[in-house]
Amino acid sequence: MYSPRHTTGDRFEENVSTQTADEQLHRTIVENAGEAIIVLQNKRISFCNTKAVTLSGYSKTDIQRLPWLDFVHPDDREMVLSECVKARRRKEHTGTYSLRIHAKGGNLKWLELHHKRITWNGRSAVLAFVSDITERKRLEAQFLQAQKMEAVGRLAGGIAHDFNNVLTIILAYTELLEGEELKKTTVKMKLQAIREAASKASTLTQNLLAFSRKQHLEPKIIDLNTLVDRMQNILERLVGKKIELVTKLDNHLGSIHADANQLEQVILNLAVNSKDAMEDGGKLVIATENVHFSEEALKPKPEMYPGRYAMLSISDNGSGMQEETKSHLFEPFFTTKESGRGTGLGLATVYGIIKQSKGFIYVYSEPGKGTTFKLYFPRIDEKPFENPIEAPPAEELSGSETVLVLEDEQEVLSIIESMLDRKGYTVIAASSGEAAVSQCRHAPGSIDLLITDVGIPNMSGREVWETVKKAHPNSRVLFISGYPEDFIPLEDIGDGKRIFLQKPFGADVLLRRVREILNQR
Repeated sequence: MYSPRHTTGDRFEENVSTQTADEQLHRTIVENAGEAIIVLQNKRISFCNTKAVTLSGYSKTDIQRLPWLDFVHPDDREMVLSECVKARRRKEHTGTYSLRIHAKGGNLKWLELHHKRITWNGRSAVLAFVSDITERKRLEAQFLQAQKMEAVGRLAGGIAHDFNNVLTIILAYTELLEGEELKKTTVKMKLQAIREAASKASTLTQNLLAFSRKQHLEPKIIDLNTLVDRMQNILERLVGKKIELVTKLDNHLGSIHADANQLEQVILNLAVNSKDAMEDGGKLVIATENVHFSEEALKPKPEMYPGRYAMLSISDNGSGMQEETKSHLFEPFFTTKESGRGTGLGLATVYGIIKQSKGFIYVYSEPGKGTTFKLYFPRIDEKPFENPIEAPPAEELSGSETVLVLEDEQEVLSIIESMLDRKGYTVIAASSGEAAVSQCRHAPGSIDLLITDVGIPNMSGREVWETVKKAHPNSRVLFISGYPEDFIPLEDIGDGKRIFLQKPFGADVLLRRVREILNQR
């Protein structure tokens, strides 16, 4: 059978047709790739796919018109040029590296890319594959910040714990001397100055403990709206007449479980922060709202869990903050105020209180556009319940009961013994768990109360209490500590809010708590 032969023209048309199909396939792949693909040539972008246009926010015309280095952050340009030189010399793919670009509108984006030297339209060029890693970088920075805050928190908590033992001694001995019959007025004035200085130092340690999430909280079911209403007059006096205070409270706001006194401190600290940002006056808005977050909505907030929250926001229209300031905002002793106008612990305290209350805090701020702090707390259905405890009057702080005191710091042990002895109590002192157990077993009469430090070496305060309770079933307990980090919950023993006392404390505070516990009998 005759078979027609292909002419040269037929073969040419067949090759052209095949080449065109291949080019169309390649173009389809490039335009639908998940990565941005660009070709750099003669200091400009000769080609970019659809993903590159979307990523930059510029039109394809603008991208190809501007020098490609104009898109790169100034601090990264030298590094990028160095990588390009390596690729040209080796004629191979570079390793993956990261850089920042300015997208349209001034938005900063992080990109990850690698590139290779190619020939494009007969001339040397660079083919680059680019991925947007902005969100990954944000999460990495958030994780590193959390790690840093945790490390600083452990350091702050350790310092505060040791310092509180010293302050307990200073405050207590000062109170005892003030109670003596001192003839010289100047001596009394000096003692008062010592006491005031120790009180200020105590406040600093409490702020450090708040930041490190190791302070003793007394959470209860509270209504944020009631809390804000109660603080209205205080806040108005605090911010002054030049600043308008506005409240927008959700009438159907759910309850939360937190320490009301600590949340008041949070609101006051944030209000002071806003006031300082509005030196020429402005508006301070405090709002509450019920919110519900789905898993999808929480992608930008990975540390939060889906569910129901009560939100408290504090907003101002003041000077706002740069990103650099925001990145250090909650670090202890960081402040933008001039010397003498702040300790730099206000926002660190806020951070610690919110975190220890199982809440979350987010800051939104731009220079010249003000600042908003949003605090989120898990929402619960129970209604607030008030059950105030009446403190005994000062004249009823004495007693005749037997108290076993366990404290491994000898000076703290001596001062507690002196406080109780002056009020008529029979005191048995022990500086170790073993000594306390021995005293307990050989005590001639009943032990009415055990006062024990939480973190006793070799034998915890909780273990000593279990032994005392077996030998003296009617005994009570008061735990003390520089911070309550290392003790287990005390609700199974009794009212955990009343049977724990955080150092430093003076004689009056200790004696009142002792009398409250003993009076429960």
